[in-house]
Amino acid sequence: MNVPDSDGDEVDARLRALFADSRLDVAVRPSAEAEITAGARRLRRRRATLAGGGTGLAVVAVAVVGMLVVPGTRPQEERAEAPAAASPPDERTAAMTAFTAPLDSSEPPTRSPERGEPLPPPAQDEVPEAATTSPQASSPETTHSGSVALGRSVLGPEGYGPLRLGMPFEEAVATDLLIVTGETPPPEVCADYSLVEGSEAVRYVTISRERGLVGVRAASAVTPEGVGVGTAADRLPSVYPHGSGGETRFSASTGPGRYEFALSEGMVSDLRLVAPSDC
Repeated sequence: MNVPDSDGDEVDARLRALFADSRLDVAVRPSAEAEITAGARRLRRRRATLAGGGTGLAVVAVAVVGMLVVPGTRPQEERAEAPAAASPPDERTAAMTAFTAPLDSSEPPTRSPERGEPLPPPAQDEVPEAATTSPQASSPETTHSGSVALGRSVLGPEGYGPLRLGMPFEEAVATDLLIVTGETPPPEVCADYSLVEGSEAVRYVTISRERGLVGVRAASAVTPEGVGVGTAADRLPSVYPHGSGGETRFSASTGPGRYEFALSEGMVSDLRLVAPSDC
């Protein structure tokens, strides 16, 4: 005798009611079919690309092996020419070529010309002007008269530099050539003053209170005619034909004053430019 399974029927009825509930329905987007189709196409293209790339690599590998095996070929030259034939040169290829070019450490790097700009001509070796100048050209130019060289230290017929015969004490001080102070008074009668530049060219100058600058005693300074200490005494009459003197002294007028030469052992031993004075 079969007993109806009431519990099983009840469970079956509940399951049917649950699956028939509309809340379990899943809504499908209208574009779902198109997206799935596009995804499948992309997947096929990727697989085709990978397959083609693998075939290309295999072909290149076979070609390289063939070049290495066949005698008489030069793999290095072929490999060097392969990139040029594989793809046209572009900016990246040109940059890589310029970067890998051998560098010459003896020349400084120069800026690469812009595209289309002509290359500058190679720089010629330039010799500095100073290198072509002879040592004699760089030294002070001198001339000679008798036995004394003419240089910049010249005792002229009117004075030495800005110090002129007859110049009052105050004007002589204003030249800033005398060793004095702002409190140095004028001489009572006459006084000798050393120069700021030293005593190599001129030993001192003599200034009179009444007549101004009346004397300049030379050291290495010479006259414009090149006569100075060390000049032969027998040349003085020919250099100064209107001068006069004897064995120990010789003088020649300069206009505002006169040159006085002291002579010793046939040479000039002292030179002074003097003007009339009360010293």
